[in-house]
Amino acid sequence: MYGGEDERGSQAEAAHGGVARQVAEVSFAVHNVLASIADEEERFATILTPPPGRSRWTLDEAKRRTGRQVAKPVTPLEKISAIHTLAAPSTPSPRTRRSPRR
Repeated sequence: MYGGEDERGSQAEAAHGGVARQVAEVSFAVHNVLASIADEEERFATILTPPPGRSRWTLDEAKRRTGRQVAKPVTPLEKISAIHTLAAPSTPSPRTRRSPRR
C-alpha cells in the first residue's frame, strides 16, 4: 500500500522531509499539497480518508483541506478569493519593464 523504493517513493521523500511513505492510489501532486500537514500520522490518516462523498482525493480537494486556493472554485468564498487574486495588481518583472521614452 505504501511506496518506498520506486520513483514515486523518492518523490514522497522529497516532499515529506525524508519520510518514504506514499499511498500508491494518490497522486504525487496530492501528496505534495497534503505534505503541509505537519503531523505525519494526521497527514496519512487524511490521505487514506478521501473527502466525504468522494472515492478519491483530487488536487482541488487537497487544496481545500489545507486552505490553499483551488483551480476550480465552487463555494462563494472560493469564487471571491479567485476574483481578488485575478484583480490584484501585478508588478511587472524587471525584464519586462519599459524605460520611459525620452
